[in-house]
Amino acid sequence: MIKSKLSDKELLGLTDSVEKYLQNYFRRKKDTTIRAIVNCPPDLNTLLQLQQQLKAILALEQELLIDRIKATTKP
Repeated sequence: MIKSKLSDKELLGLTDSVEKYLQNYFRRKKDTTIRAIVNCPPDLNTLLQLQQQLKAILALEQELLIDRIKATTKP
């Protein structure tokens, strides 16, 4: 296996790519879940499940944002 070191510039580019991917991923998941809520049949259990999915998506997105803020701030 060949090991190579990434330069800071390459690492920042990779980080930006991952960040953009995650932004798009969360946007798609939120849009899909919100559409499902809007088109949900009048069933309380289904609505509650979709609501929990949306809360989980938002919580995970928030955790990642907090981690990013912690990583970029200097102590």
